[in-house]
Amino acid sequence: MKPVEAHPEAEEEFHGAVDYYEDQVEGLGRRFREAIKEATARMSENPVTFPLYENTICREVLVHHFPFAVYYVDEPDRIWVIAFANQYRRPGYWLSRLRKRR
Repeated sequence: MKPVEAHPEAEEEFHGAVDYYEDQVEGLGRRFREAIKEATARMSENPVTFPLYENTICREVLVHHFPFAVYYVDEPDRIWVIAFANQYRRPGYWLSRLRKRR
């Protein structure tokens, strides 16, 4: 399995979503964190099996039980997470992050 690294803005999205869900219902933030962990484990084990997002190099894995997707690039030495995106937000808002790799 390749290591998973996240763009700094993706990290902020993740922590913000955990806090938001925990504020809504005690324990929901923990369940969200576990769902993201499960999605990233699936993606790390089989990175090329998930569909490409539109005409980009990013792949998309849906998060079970939450309206989120993880967008990532399968690189030779790692999996680079571009966004932990709420599917109700503007589609592709995170695409500019592709220029900020490494």
